[in-house]
Amino acid sequence: MSNETKDTIEQIIDKVGISGICLLISEICNEKAQHVRENWQDENLARDWNHDARVIDKITGKLYN
Repeated sequence: MSNETKDTIEQIIDKVGISGICLLISEICNEKAQHVRENWQDENLARDWNHDARVIDKITGKLYN
């Protein structure tokens, strides 16, 4: 990962916190699952994206920031 990318992510974390980032990532994972279902009809890949979203949701609930 480039330093520029890391700096951008750090700036976002400074604005919304790590919990906010995780919530956003979870939402994106669920949206990707829906996109895969609608456009690729790949239920296995969609389930993987939904699974990742659920795991991130669990992690988010344990964060302090």
